[in-house]
Amino acid sequence: MKGNAGQKLTSQEALFSGRYMIVLTDMFVTCSAGTNFGSTAFINGV
Repeated sequence: MKGNAGQKLTSQEALFSGRYMIVLTDMFVTCSAGTNFGSTAFINGV
């Protein structure tokens, strides 16, 4: 039972991590595309 719960949690974490990485990558590409504005926003954490 603990093993099944662990597998479910792992699957959810993998799915969440996958989506999170896609969002991070998209944000990084967007910031890179807008060099100055992107860098300023990234540094300011906006």
